[in-house]
Amino acid sequence: MGETKTKRSNKFSGFSRIRHFRKRKLTPIVSLVKNGQELFIGPTDGTKTIIKATDLFKAGIEECFGFCELSKPGEATEETFVEIYRVNQVESLLRTFKTINSNFGELSLGQGQIIDFCLNYPNLFLIKGVGTLFLTKKVCGYAAVLVFIKPNGLEVTSYNPYSDKNLICEWISCKNLRIIVPRLTI
Repeated sequence: MGETKTKRSNKFSGFSRIRHFRKRKLTPIVSLVKNGQELFIGPTDGTKTIIKATDLFKAGIEECFGFCELSKPGEATEETFVEIYRVNQVESLLRTFKTINSNFGELSLGQGQIIDFCLNYPNLFLIKGVGTLFLTKKVCGYAAVLVFIKPNGLEVTSYNPYSDKNLICEWISCKNLRIIVPRLTI
């Protein structure tokens, strides 16, 4: 019955936590990689598909390319300058792409453009198991295309949502993943 509560009179108890919080820098989800060169992909006629690029992706092409609307040719594209972003935080791919630009149509590349990038810039792929990610348009929506460098060549895999509703929300980006997108400003 005679419980007494002791009052803490340390009026600065929260001060150290606030000071500690202020010292931490917030890391952006993605950051632009400056490599000192203009990266561009020439015009494509839209006929190239990843599933048929077996000479390029010698380490393997995931079988989903054959049945997820990515086996069909796309549209012709003009010369496109591209940028490389590095992922700094583990996040859903949807949120990761939205930090670059909320309009997915402006971030996607055609399959022919992805193939040409892989052919023209093989030295930009990271060897230590970290992939390079591209966003491509398919018949109804978008697909994330992930390219890895393996000892026997490039390997490609994809996540193909069934509709725009679950647009690459389930995939999680990992730290140091690289994302290749069309340059947003000239």
